[in-house]
Amino acid sequence: MAKIIVSSENGVLREHDLDKERSTIGRAPHNDLVLDDLAVSGMHAAIVLAADGPYIEDLNSTNGTQINGQPFKKHFLQHDDVVTLAHYRLHFVAEGGVGPSKERQAPAGARLCMLNGPMSGKEIMVRETLTTIGRPGVGVAGLVCEAGGYRLVHVEGKIRPMINGALMDGESWGISDGDVLDIAGVKMKFAVTG
Repeated sequence: MAKIIVSSENGVLREHDLDKERSTIGRAPHNDLVLDDLAVSGMHAAIVLAADGPYIEDLNSTNGTQINGQPFKKHFLQHDDVVTLAHYRLHFVAEGGVGPSKERQAPAGARLCMLNGPMSGKEIMVRETLTTIGRPGVGVAGLVCEAGGYRLVHVEGKIRPMINGALMDGESWGISDGDVLDIAGVKMKFAVTG
């Protein structure tokens, strides 16, 4: 199921599953995704899961909407698109299509073996299709489970993730068993289980 990761300058705020054919975004409390900011219109935008792919449309908002830094009225969403409304960033994460009938099979599972910091030596099981890791306001990444593997997605922050000592190129990158991730100075080894 596709998701939106909502973040601001304070870090990741929440994740929102796109589980309806049409999800509205705005300041008014009746919206599916409520963003409490006076710069966000009461009914600001909508995400529609159409047969030809998910798209977002601006609902004639007062201050407009941007996708990947460009203003738009309607835009077909691609994995890793970033929608900006006021001070909010909505990171679109496509996972297996737009509905349950197209949902991909997840790999067997994975774990993160912490290599430094206060949790050094501990293991964290990765059981969700999307796991966010990092330090809000500094550097946050999302570990996305896809058909046949995992990807690391840069969510927010000035410190971009590193994979095997190299700065992550682009907004997302496929990762493999044994890769060493560095998220805002915390190093961890990625291991596929099963």
